[in-house]
Amino acid sequence: MPNVAVLVGSLKRESLNLKLAREIGRLAGTRLQLDYLKAGDLPMFNEDLEADRPPAVGAFKQAVADADAVLVLTPEHNRSMPALVKNAINWGSRPFSDNC
Repeated sequence: MPNVAVLVGSLKRESLNLKLAREIGRLAGTRLQLDYLKAGDLPMFNEDLEADRPPAVGAFKQAVADADAVLVLTPEHNRSMPALVKNAINWGSRPFSDNC
């Protein structure tokens, strides 16, 4: 069964994007395994932390690396992506030699 890492771009408890992600999981049934990423646990990206990554960063990067696909469900914030999503992309893409 394919494993899909799910990044919900909102921390709101009643997020419509989280509800949509859960509904996708319900509709997929046993055809997909959804792994909800904990982007809210990631510290704000700081290059000084790259040498000794916080555990949340390692767990996030490993979950993405282990996934067959990544699904991003996100609201629009001020005609752009939320800081939560950008922060997750920053951590996942760094360092260049070890990106996911």
